[in-house]
Amino acid sequence: MKLPILLTQEFNPYKIHLQGQYLIEASAGTGKTFTIIIVYLRLLLGLYKPKLYSIPLTVQNILVVTFTEIAACDLYKKIVHSIQILLRACINRSSKYQMINILLSEIKDLIQAQKILLQATKNIHKASIYTIHSFCQKILNFKSYDITHNVITIMNNELELYWINQAITQFWNEHIQSLPMHIVKIFFQKFQTPKNLLQSILPFFFHYKNSNIKFNIHNVNFTQQFQKNINYINIIKKTWQLYYKNILHIIHDSDINKYLYNKRSLMNWITEINIWTITNTLDNSYPIKLKKFSQKNLILHSIKYPPKHILFTKIDVFLNKIVSLKHLILFQVVKYVYNFLKIKKTKTKKISFDDLLNILLKRLNSTLGISIAQDIQKQYPVVLLDEFQDTSIEQYNIFQTIYLNNIHNSLIIYIGDPKQSIYAFRNADVFTYLRAKQKIQYCYTLQYNWRSSSTMTNSINNLFMNRSNPFLLKNIHFQPLKYAQEKYNYNLIINDKIQPGITFWFDLHEYNNMCFKQKIAYICAENIYTTLLHDNYIILNKKKRKIHITDIVIIVRNKYEAYIIQKELIKFNILSIYLSEQNNIFQNIEAKELVLLLKAIAEPYDIKSVMHILNHSLFTTSLQNFDVNNKNNFLLKIMRQFSIYKEMWQQKGILYMLKYFFLKENILKKINIICLYNEQQIKNILFIGEYIQTKFKKTTHIKILIQWITKQIIYPNSKNIVCLPKQYDENNHIRIMTIHQSKGLQFNIVWLPFIVCNFIDVMNSEVIVYHDPITYKKNIDFHKNQENIQYALQESLSENLRLLYVSITRSIFTCNIGLANIQFYQYNKYHKYIKYFNSLQYLLKNKNNDKNILYNNIKQLITNDIKIVILNYKMFIVNKISKPHILIYQYDVLEQKNNLNKFNTIKIMNFTKIKQIQYKNKIYIKPIDTFYFLQTQKKYIKKTQHNFLVGKKIGIFMHKILEKVTIKYSNIHDIIKKELFKNNIHISWHKMLTNWINNIINTPLGPQKIILKQIVKEHKQVEFEFYCTIKNNIYDIQFNDIIKKYDIISSNLSTICFPDFKGFLNGILDLVCIWQDKYYIIDYKTTWLGYNINYYNYKNIETDICRNRYDIQYQLYTLALHKYLKNNMYNYNYSKHFGAVIYLYLRGINNNMKNKHGIWLHKPSVELIQKLDLLFN
Repeated sequence: MKLPILLTQEFNPYKIHLQGQYLIEASAGTGKTFTIIIVYLRLLLGLYKPKLYSIPLTVQNILVVTFTEIAACDLYKKIVHSIQILLRACINRSSKYQMINILLSEIKDLIQAQKILLQATKNIHKASIYTIHSFCQKILNFKSYDITHNVITIMNNELELYWINQAITQFWNEHIQSLPMHIVKIFFQKFQTPKNLLQSILPFFFHYKNSNIKFNIHNVNFTQQFQKNINYINIIKKTWQLYYKNILHIIHDSDINKYLYNKRSLMNWITEINIWTITNTLDNSYPIKLKKFSQKNLILHSIKYPPKHILFTKIDVFLNKIVSLKHLILFQVVKYVYNFLKIKKTKTKKISFDDLLNILLKRLNSTLGISIAQDIQKQYPVVLLDEFQDTSIEQYNIFQTIYLNNIHNSLIIYIGDPKQSIYAFRNADVFTYLRAKQKIQYCYTLQYNWRSSSTMTNSINNLFMNRSNPFLLKNIHFQPLKYAQEKYNYNLIINDKIQPGITFWFDLHEYNNMCFKQKIAYICAENIYTTLLHDNYIILNKKKRKIHITDIVIIVRNKYEAYIIQKELIKFNILSIYLSEQNNIFQNIEAKELVLLLKAIAEPYDIKSVMHILNHSLFTTSLQNFDVNNKNNFLLKIMRQFSIYKEMWQQKGILYMLKYFFLKENILKKINIICLYNEQQIKNILFIGEYIQTKFKKTTHIKILIQWITKQIIYPNSKNIVCLPKQYDENNHIRIMTIHQSKGLQFNIVWLPFIVCNFIDVMNSEVIVYHDPITYKKNIDFHKNQENIQYALQESLSENLRLLYVSITRSIFTCNIGLANIQFYQYNKYHKYIKYFNSLQYLLKNKNNDKNILYNNIKQLITNDIKIVILNYKMFIVNKISKPHILIYQYDVLEQKNNLNKFNTIKIMNFTKIKQIQYKNKIYIKPIDTFYFLQTQKKYIKKTQHNFLVGKKIGIFMHKILEKVTIKYSNIHDIIKKELFKNNIHISWHKMLTNWINNIINTPLGPQKIILKQIVKEHKQVEFEFYCTIKNNIYDIQFNDIIKKYDIISSNLSTICFPDFKGFLNGILDLVCIWQDKYYIIDYKTTWLGYNINYYNYKNIETDICRNRYDIQYQLYTLALHKYLKNNMYNYNYSKHFGAVIYLYLRGINNNMKNKHGIWLHKPSVELIQKLDLLFN
């Protein structure tokens, strides 16, 4: 292994003797492309062996390999331009470029140099500048022999994914459906659809071929393994029952960690396992707590004297023997899919881009290999491998195989930067780089940062030198850079002060991910606004110019972060554009609606197709058209019209038909259908029609066109994205882009508002993919060994650090970074494996997620080059209230918009919106609907409220019935029948629903025995909608302070986050009623909690209320009713006149049962309501 000291050697592109293998680690901004160009020019001129005669090489002989087509094109243009500059310099004997003059001084015969460069200019179109895949393709068709066996078609990734889907479906039909029913049942618990199965294998599928698989069973029959597992389980059950009574005192007498293995936990675990051991063994499941008693686990958590017993050893044996059927299925599926793809490619004579690498590598290792390698060496004696940190093991092996035996007569220069290896999702492997680095004798660096100002360079050095191992992986080093002398006079002046390289905008108090994003987005937008509004300057070598909007770039991780920042920029009337969004027209909703429309037109008399399109957003059909008297005539009229469109399509093409449909015929108004499409959406549909018309000029087969459009929607081709023409001017927009898109670019001012929110990727739920820390070989571990979990998490954190490095080094003058002590939502689960969960946390040594430690550590970094701005609540409030002005360079139309600002700030807020905001935050896990199986119950099973349909539509259905029933109790039978018909629910549910509704309205509710059927008409209001005026801004911090202090349920739950708002608070109360002179709010819930009444006990309901944050709902609803009564009722008193909020979990109500399940009653405290009333006033 090479010593790190070798990395201090600077690569001099003008002087160094070029022969053998070289590795150049070129940090961001150090002139990697410039170095390649100087070396390229030296090779052309024969100046690559100083003091020795060397033969000039042609542009065909110098092989340059880079990562992407864009990079190859960009490098080609720069090389062409540089040859032209050097040619002019040779003619003129000097150049205005100092770097060219240095090279010029090395040329002894300028006349000969002119001839060489002129010839290079003529032949430059033949230059050997390739991506790795195009290089392999060229070699595979090299000379007179064809080694590809007529495999000539390169397929795209989308076709491969399409075939993978086919393979999964075929595996499902061939293998799963043939299994015994008891195994199929287990299978369906884990994978409900082929799509679920595909999603489970994709995270590790593309790693499978080049990885060491850690799985102890390979070729096993599912049924046989199931039975073996049953036997293992029965044995361990008997062993447990035999010995479990002895283990408590054995564990107590050991020096095991008593915090983890305390008496209470042990008793709970033992009880859970005891229950399991006395139940019949029907499947392969076992309590996860059983692992707590494995001998290995007990030793791991002990200091010196672990508890030992034969039971613990037997549990170890059991855990080693039992094979997870889920893992076995995944393993078999992956093998099946690989074989399926292999057969499919052979039959269709297609190969993928990655197959090119494998085919070439295979040929190089065959009997023809030596001959092929010699031919390649002769053609390309020199190789420059750019972006080497993004190589894969196959790419590296190809060049090693070609040049290894003749390295002294060849030249290979590997150029890259492991600190910028961020393309793992494209099969780039930084560990290949690290493995290659161990074998290369000459390792160099570039030591000057030619991109950034002196302050920016110093600040990057200080931040990353704060840790001795800043990228976590041992062989990724950080070498502090020097700034170029001319960059000393590069400065950014804001408010007459030179700005530091890095500014941390630190929120001391916020720990909620989503709340912080909202705040820092506003701070970012306001800072950009004030920077552009005032006279602030950029100084370039004493030349001063005003900061322009194009100087600023905001870097984010994804489109969701881009949306957050764009939303805040709009408040300041600052235009922005998200450049990383590949807006494929086939991924828009219009393309999907078009398919439905075309299917209906293709089969105009297929009632299902017609009804389908009428139920989508292209049309909003009046319900009057579906009355018994109108329905048949209405549908017949549409069908006739659609048949005319079909004939038009076949005769004159799809575009003509669509234009006629949307622009001429105007069927939308004639048949009383309201079209919700705006002008832009219609343009999008016509654009798709025009594209299809151009692409399929000769194709009139309707089904082929529909199939093609559907395929574009389901399997979009990333190589052939169809985009709408740009409708904006980038020069008047703040640019927003992802970290990956920003790589290789540079910007004067950079904002990284959300980088602290970018946590490491946690474990794939099925397997672990990691690299061995010594051999660097890739492994897939199905067993999830704890040590391997740690390796995988460390790799994820290292990539996170590399993403941070790439982001910060885009900046020339200054980089603004949002910072807070954000809490990782899976901290407790993974803290035992890794102490840091994002890059800034690691660099700033905030091991325990402590804001005080973070603040103290960052203070130590403060210099002239690094600044910290402390954000606080008051500052945020003041800034939010201040009114923005129009930037002087904006369009005049924005001035008109500013006059409407006071109206634009008026919003309508309700509980649903607040709840949706929480689900966008990773800290809140949206409840997953696991009750899909209720929809597939067999018809002969007795119908009950527990196996009745579930979902949002069913909730609306039940609310509608109860709304009508509560108004008029005598008509229950007819009301239910009509609603069943309207909602297309089978009439067989009618009897059960009638009994259920009668149960609900006759059940006494709460201690006051409220019976819905007995409430007189004058004492109830159904669907009570309210709008409460809010004149001043409401902030989530204030709201949280109140509810956590005065509501016992809210006090134990997470902080609620929402953007500040004023305007109206809106909501609809299912039922407000008076009972015994008190007002009650009744809210219906159709949530499914379990298979019988017992699942709807008070505790389970309260858990569901907490999970769905219904505490916020009842607080807002109570507040609304309180405000209404206070304004409309003489001598109103909350304590006296307000009864309670009652949540009716309808599936749990049964009047025949003694235990009144399904009812949850709560009265918010008077202090809570008074404080909220004050806040909302």
